[in-house]
Amino acid sequence: MSTRKRIPAIIETAILTKSARRCPVCYHLHGDLEVKHGQIAHLDQDPSNTDEDNLAFMCMPHHSDYDSKTSQ
Repeated sequence: MSTRKRIPAIIETAILTKSARRCPVCYHLHGDLEVKHGQIAHLDQDPSNTDEDNLAFMCMPHHSDYDSKTSQ
């Protein structure tokens, strides 16, 4: 298992700015553009990969669903 690396502040800021704290899953499933409480998800499930292209802001429920469905 990979070691979690801290996401550099400049990349974290870029992800949060681009997403405007809106969950892409909520938007694509329901057209919901509400600001959400959430976390930055590692799309490839590798917590050591902090490349901006590998990260996305997701609301808490969808981040939890994503992690539970993709990590096995």
